[in-house]
Order: sequence, then structure tokens, then C-alpha cells
Amino acid sequence: MEFVGLTGEGRELKKLFSVVLLTLLLASILAIALNVQLVEAEGSWLWVRNTVTGAWGEAVVGTGTALYVARGTQFYRYLPDGNSWTEMASPPNLDVADAFKTGTALA
Repeated sequence: MEFVGLTGEGRELKKLFSVVLLTLLLASILAIALNVQLVEAEGSWLWVRNTVTGAWGEAVVGTGTALYVARGTQFYRYLPDGNSWTEMASPPNLDVADAFKTGTALA
């Protein structure tokens, strides 16, 4: 592909600029990768009761003592101490069948 108006020197400068830019990009990615610190997790993973989660567009929030999941027009609470899910009352004033379909945040 010929660039109109670029001489041989202009093309070389463009190529050099591309190489320098790519090198800087790769160097910055490497610098970020080397500065990521590993976090030691306490405890271990464990299997819990079958969940109600895993659907498209649910909203999830944890409070430290419980996990709340809103999915469609349904609302659930998970208590890790008892390893149990409880279906709670639906949120009030739902205008549509899938109020949390877009992953609306809970706060």
C-alpha cells in the first residue's frame, strides 16, 4: 500500500513511530503485570447448598453476614453460617416482570 505524499524517509519515520509506540505499550503492560501483588486468601473454598444464582442479569450484594440476590422479581438471602437460602418478599412497586434483569445494583 503506497501512501501518497510520503517519501521513503517519511515512511521510515512512520514505521519507527509505530515500533516505538508498540514497544512502549508492551513495556507498560509488563510493568503492570510485575506490580500486581498476590493476595493470600484465608481459609479455603467450599461447596455450599445449591444456589439460585447463575442467571443472566441478576444483582448480588454481600453484607459481611449475608449474601442477597435479586433475580427477575425474586429476592433471596444466603446465610453462610447456616448454609441456607431463603426466598424473601419481592421488592415493592415492580413495574416490569424482570426488574433486575439488567443487573441493577443493590445498595
